[in-house]
Formats: sequence, structure tokens, C-alpha cells
Amino acid sequence: MRVTACLFGPLRRAEGTDTLTVDLAPDSRVLDLMLTLITTRPALRDLLPRCTFARNGDYLLLDAYLAEGDTLLILPPPDAPLGAGDPDALVSPCGRFLLTHRPIDAAAVTAKASHPNAGAVLTFTGTVREWTRGRRTVALTYTAYEPMALRTMAQIGDEVAARWPETRLAIAHRLGTLAVGEVSIVIAVGAPHRAQAYEASRYTIERFKQIVPIWKKEIGEDGTAWVGHQGDNWDPLKPLEPAPEPAASPVPEAACCRESETKAARGGLGNP
Repeated sequence: MRVTACLFGPLRRAEGTDTLTVDLAPDSRVLDLMLTLITTRPALRDLLPRCTFARNGDYLLLDAYLAEGDTLLILPPPDAPLGAGDPDALVSPCGRFLLTHRPIDAAAVTAKASHPNAGAVLTFTGTVREWTRGRRTVALTYTAYEPMALRTMAQIGDEVAARWPETRLAIAHRLGTLAVGEVSIVIAVGAPHRAQAYEASRYTIERFKQIVPIWKKEIGEDGTAWVGHQGDNWDPLKPLEPAPEPAASPVPEAACCRESETKAARGGLGNP
């Protein structure tokens, strides 16, 4: 089927035209139109995820179905001038925690976690996967209570520094609608030793899911669903409990005896 997309503001300037004619498969939705334009119109790629779609004077959700001959209005937010960078990105005062509507520069996040005493710098990248619990995902939409999200990200940074001294944390999270394969979060940890970096990175992502007010909506072939904390109970006031240590494997009695005899032969059980 064929629909018409009317462009406004920076979209019009970027594309150099008022309207676009787009061919879509039958039973397509607004999301299909957006993804088609992102793929076929590179000049619009960074602007479209922040835009709102409307038809006949009504705003549309991304999972709304389209019909042959529809005319869609694509409306950018009023604070999105062309070439002005990311106008609604939020950055913490220290510069290490970021919320952005644009693709994340993982190398830049990693650089913020590096420091002279870091013997290990570990970067974790979270991406949008296609299949979740047997359900195919077409895209994800992230929204946040942005001031509090940034503040709780910085709180995690303080917690990491307290638990692992001389460790520096940097986090960037993407907002808006992301296609499969796009990066949603980058966590970088600079630590004196690699064990600290691994432990702090794991702590960060688990704590992030526990206390940072960012909500995820899965857009699938069969509709949409909001996805939040995936543990048993969501309790942002509860400290994150460390994972239990794995139980030691039982040692056969004969092996214990041999070990004792070997240490005794060296001059006593207390000797190395």
C-alpha cells in the first residue's frame, strides 16, 4: 500500500521536500513507516525517533495500523533545530552519566571511565535483541523520568566507588525508539584490577535495573507491552544483595587424608 508522509521543521530542511510517498506492505503500522524512512532516508535517521506521528488531527501510537492512501504528519519536537547536536540530552555535572536520544558513542563513554590508576577498563554494551521469551521484538521504546534517572545513575557511581576504591564508572543510556541491534546502554568501568572491573560492571547493571526510573516498551509483531524490572519484586529502596558464593564441591575423604599426609610430611599442617 502507499501512504504520504508530510514533513515539518528540521525534517523538511534535512530532506529538502515537504512530502514523501512511501510504499509499505499491507497491514503496516506507524512503526513500519518510521523504520522504512530511517532505512531509506539517511538524512532523517537521527530525527525520526524523536518525532510524533498524526493522522486526521489525531496523534498516533507506533503500533497504530495504516491504510491505503493515508496522509501522515511527522512532527518533530519544537526544541530540535537541525544541526544543534542533541538538544535534550542530559549530562551529570561530572560528565560521566548521560541520557541521550542519539546513538551512543561507546568509545567516548569508555574514555570517561579511564584514569591513570586503571589497570583494567571494561565496557559493557547492551543492545536490542530480536527474540525475548519466544516473542519477536520489532523495536523498543525507552522513556524516563530524566532528572531522577540521571541522579540515580550518579548514585550508582558513588556506590561503586565506595565498594571498589579507585574505580571510576561511566554510563550512557539511550531514550526513544530503537530498532533491533541498536545500542541501548553502555557501561564503562575503570579499575586497578580486572576482577574489580568485572564485579563493578555486574553490580552496575543489576543496580541500574533496580533503581533507575527508565521504562521499556517492547514493540512486537503481536502488539506492545511495557517491560519493567524483571526480578521477583521491584523495590528501589532495598540495597542490592551480592550474589551468593558458589558452594564448594565436597572433597572425598581419601583425598582429605592424602592432603593432610602431604602437609605433615612438609613439616606440619600450618606450613605452606
